Amino acid sequence: MERVVQSAGSVALLATAESVLKSVEPLVLDKACKFGCQVSIRRFIEENIWLLLLSDPAAFYQAVGTAATGAAKECDAVIITQVSMAPGWNYVEEGLKKKVYPTPLYAVRAIKRILVE
Repeated sequence: MERVVQSAGSVALLATAESVLKSVEPLVLDKACKFGCQVSIRRFIEENIWLLLLSDPAAFYQAVGTAATGAAKECDAVIITQVSMAPGWNYVEEGLKKKVYPTPLYAVRAIKRILVE
C-alpha cells in the first residue's frame, strides 16, 4: 500500500464483498496520510463472482483478472484486496499488470525484507 499511495492519484480497491473494503480502505487512506499523499479511492465490488471460486476456480480467477483489467483502465493503481483473489492477477491484460497489486504478493515481499534486515 505504501508503494501504491506514493505513485497513484486514483486507487481502485477490488473485492468480492463490501465488508472487505471497510477494513482495507482506511488502511490505504492512513498510509496516504502518513506519506503526505492525496489519493482518491474507487471501489470495485464483484459480489457475483464469489460462487465461481467453489465451482470453477479458473473462471473465478479469470473474472478477477477481467475486473482488475477494467479497474486499471479507469484508475492509476488497483489493489486486489483478498488473498483468494490474488491468482486473478495472472489474467490481467499484459499491458496493465504493472498497475495491479495483489496484496499477498506484496505482503510476502515486505515480510521478506524485514526478515533479511
